[in-house]
Amino acid sequence: MHATIQIFSLTNPHFNMSYLGIPPQECFFYGGNWNEAAVNSFINFLIEEKVKGCWEVGGENEPSLISAHEFLTGAMEFDLSWVDIVEQHKFLKKRYLTFKAMLEVDGVNWDRKYNHVYALAEQWIEMVKVNDFVKAFYHKGDTMHDKLESLFGFDHDLSNAII
Repeated sequence: MHATIQIFSLTNPHFNMSYLGIPPQECFFYGGNWNEAAVNSFINFLIEEKVKGCWEVGGENEPSLISAHEFLTGAMEFDLSWVDIVEQHKFLKKRYLTFKAMLEVDGVNWDRKYNHVYALAEQWIEMVKVNDFVKAFYHKGDTMHDKLESLFGFDHDLSNAII
């Protein structure tokens, strides 16, 4: 008799975490005045600031956030308050750290090509118990992970920053 380990994800018809009430990823990432274009513009601006040496490691440099606010509300014409900028910065860091922590769990794998995170059903349930925000990555992985790592990763080589 052969033991088979079955990997569970959204694409596996034998596993359904709908009882957890997991909405699409967009519901976690965008809301209020933030849409995908605004978030991408914010991330790209901050990466450019970091590459130019205007952003300290760890991403807590307020002058860069002020510049980002001016850029996004001026040239890009997004309707964002200073609080929106500060909160989004905190959220992006949370997004990066949560996804990074998920990928460090033994047996959790991310298929970058198809942008799926694979884990055993028990692993999903346990990860959600520890951090409810893990649900954001149930339907798909984080395509912005490399960019966020460029910002918040403490040992990331900026010469390969993806903008």
